[in-house]
Amino acid sequence: MTDVNWPLFLIASFTFCAIPGKDVECITGNFDRFGKRAALSGIVGLALGYYCYVILSWLIVSFTLAAPPVVLTVLKLLGALFLIWEGCRIYRMPPASRYLSKHTAMTTIHPSSFFLQGTTRSLQNLRGGLFYLAFFSQFMSPSSTGDKVILMGSLFCLGTTAFNLAYCYLSPWLKKRSVNDIDFFLSQVPAMLLLAIGSWMTCEIAWGVMPS
Repeated sequence: MTDVNWPLFLIASFTFCAIPGKDVECITGNFDRFGKRAALSGIVGLALGYYCYVILSWLIVSFTLAAPPVVLTVLKLLGALFLIWEGCRIYRMPPASRYLSKHTAMTTIHPSSFFLQGTTRSLQNLRGGLFYLAFFSQFMSPSSTGDKVILMGSLFCLGTTAFNLAYCYLSPWLKKRSVNDIDFFLSQVPAMLLLAIGSWMTCEIAWGVMPS
């Protein structure tokens, strides 16, 4: 457990879980039109899909840990570059105001399949799955065990689920806030943290492979 920087992981996870996306637009729409039960069903479905990607990340990381150390180094480098790319994307096109502003249009859904809709939506989010693998791998070392991905993934999924539920109640208030404020706190700050972690890990990996 000591080879994982848990304070950094928890701070980063809290920040990233707060980024609202299409999932938030969906569940807040369910909450507004069909009530709490519909929103909760969708949130549980989303969590199930998220956890499938956690399991997949665990399998991939476990495989890399059993391989020569260079494989983990390559995985971490690719993950760090992905975090940089994702941070740039979020900073340039902040998602918060698109999915929480008062101008956001509701997504039309069928009221009989909230759980299935949530599961399908999260499984179709391949970029989210790549983010899980890229993010969790940054906290692994050759001496780590793959089981730590399960623990980190469980904590991350709990955080995401908690924010999904919170946005159901906070979205009416947030839609009255300034778009600039929403984008700064819920998009640009997390984007800068993504850029910082990705850049830091890229430099650390590059420094580690340089000949002394």
